[in-house]
Amino acid sequence: MKLSITFKSALFLFALNSPVNAAVLYSNLDASNSFNTTSAWGNTYSNAMEFTPITSGAILSADLALSFSTSFAPYTATVSLYSSSSSGAGPDILLESSTVNVTNPFGNDTLTSVSFSGLNMLTSGQFYWLKAYDSNGGQLWNFNNIGVQGYFSQNDQSFSNYTLGAFRINGTTTVPEPSSIILLALGLGSILVASTKGRT
Repeated sequence: MKLSITFKSALFLFALNSPVNAAVLYSNLDASNSFNTTSAWGNTYSNAMEFTPITSGAILSADLALSFSTSFAPYTATVSLYSSSSSGAGPDILLESSTVNVTNPFGNDTLTSVSFSGLNMLTSGQFYWLKAYDSNGGQLWNFNNIGVQGYFSQNDQSFSNYTLGAFRINGTTTVPEPSSIILLALGLGSILVASTKGRT
């Protein structure tokens, strides 16, 4: 009984002392959060960009360089997050979708922000896709301007080694403080001592 209480107490204190920090999980925007305002993917129904998070964390929102052509009207985009089993495999498992109104005309340097639930954890080194869909086919997704290339999918047909549309993935990471690591170590040490005594 003492063993269980000690372990649970250590885990509770560890979680309690681990702050949640805002973080950029991925970005191909430049240092001033800008993108190419003269080139874009479109006009299409959907575009999807593959990415790998630089750090693990829960996704809260995404900022995309979406715009509309002056020959089309502003539109509502469905922005979806997918996981993928391997690089280049295309959008595979749908994790979450959200909608956002795209009101930026082509040539404007304003990002379009979409919110997510914060319930999906992204893992550093794993492959994910961010997809934007417009039922009217007037979507434009501006290129990044720092030369980032990779896999992208247009109307569900995948391509490699092309300039990716510009976007940023925002989220949170949980970082344990040194004090919480010490508390967890003490708790686990107590368990080890207790279990050793129990054997003698």
